[in-house]
Amino acid sequence: MNIKWNNVTIAMLGLAAVIFALRHKESCEAALDSVDRMGASNSMDDRFVGFMVLGLIGVVIVAIVKILTHPRPDDRQRRRDDLPED
Repeated sequence: MNIKWNNVTIAMLGLAAVIFALRHKESCEAALDSVDRMGASNSMDDRFVGFMVLGLIGVVIVAIVKILTHPRPDDRQRRRDDLPED
């Protein structure tokens, strides 16, 4: 059984992010609350910050999906002319 170190690293980073979010709950709530202020009735500054936070969340989600789905050089399929391992 081979350990996939990329998945272990991502799990550790995810755990660190959860711990950070729990310790700094008020700051995380304030940042996520700015997404609610993107409506037309708010100032341009509020809307800009809301779009920045929403964009950052989108970039993080795309990066996580890309890291998890992109094959690494260590995970390459064997070539056809390689001998099978017994």
